[in-house]
Amino acid sequence: VAGILKTVAPESGEQVPILVTDFDTAIAGLTDTPVPEDEECTPEDDAALFYTSGTTGVPKGMCILA
Repeated sequence: VAGILKTVAPESGEQVPILVTDFDTAIAGLTDTPVPEDEECTPEDDAALFYTSGTTGVPKGMCILA
C-alpha cells in the first residue's frame, strides 16, 4: 500500500514529515482539484525516497528524481 507524506508540527515547532500508510487517512486530504501549473513536476523534483533501517550500520536514505 502506497502512503503519502504529511507534515506535522510537534510542540517544538519543527516541521516533521511522516509517512501515512493507512489508506483511509491517506485519501482523506485528497481533492479533485488539479495541480496549479506553477507546481508541476519537473525532472529535478524528488519522485521517491528510499530509506534503509540501518541494520548493517547507519540508516541511509536516497531520493530518486522524477
